[in-house]
Amino acid sequence: MMNSPNNEQLVLGLVGNAASGKDFVATFFAARGFVHFSTSELVRQEIYRRGLTPSRPLQTAIANELRTANGPAYFVEESLRQVNATLQRPDRVLLSGLYAVSEGQYITKELGGLLVGVVAREEDDVRLRFDRLSSRLDGSRDDLTLEEFKDAHHRENSGGTSEANVGQLMKLARFTIINDAYTTAAALDGQVQLILESMEQL
Repeated sequence: MMNSPNNEQLVLGLVGNAASGKDFVATFFAARGFVHFSTSELVRQEIYRRGLTPSRPLQTAIANELRTANGPAYFVEESLRQVNATLQRPDRVLLSGLYAVSEGQYITKELGGLLVGVVAREEDDVRLRFDRLSSRLDGSRDDLTLEEFKDAHHRENSGGTSEANVGQLMKLARFTIINDAYTTAAALDGQVQLILESMEQL
């Protein structure tokens, strides 16, 4: 297994655009002993604390605001603080909901971890991801038209280093999982297993 300077705690970041299937992929890592935490929960907590209704534009804006106020790696640091305080520092942690390059850099450079990308298709996957979003409809946050979803995709892929820019963040991923319309659960499970086996050689 790869060596981590983070006192032997292995931290992986799971990155990808909205509705690429990150949470579903995370279940296969969880089955192999990883504790999964979505940093998006921290954003939603702040939105509810302010008495606001979650939406994708608001979530992106609040996340950028919190990084500016608390540091570019705030979501990684706070997520690990909560996980370690609750579960007495588990050996393996998987963080999803990462959007900024600075978060990926913190995991790879400061924690010695790796990023795993999830894509819904090797080419343009906006329509497939929109169809997935429509089928799950996670409250008003995901109640979008196709054009609104495309606008959200642009917002989440156009920021600077400490802002939402999934496209640039994905370039830091050491491994990529394909989760297209034809990918079965067994195939996803196999991809996760291959990644973990490859990590053993690092």
